[in-house]
Amino acid sequence: WEEEKLLSKTFELFRNYSSQKMASAFDDRFKCYKNFPPVEKTEYTHPKHVPEDAVWSSMHLMGKECVIGHIYRNVFYVVFLDKDHRFYITELK
Repeated sequence: WEEEKLLSKTFELFRNYSSQKMASAFDDRFKCYKNFPPVEKTEYTHPKHVPEDAVWSSMHLMGKECVIGHIYRNVFYVVFLDKDHRFYITELK
């Protein structure tokens, strides 16, 4: 991510969201999923260290680039850096 100039954008995104209360932070760029995506909708596997009932979330940087993680006690834990939007594969709009 550093070579593609995405790391600094990620830290700026974290800085912006960290100044908000969790409930007000969710928008079209920061959303939650009820579950880990089904196998046919993802190229990732559920890490063993993340609880099965984790609240998965994604933060979009600019376009398709996302930071994927889970929320526990109002803390967002980064799990994946998803440059090509392969965590939850959807049809292009």
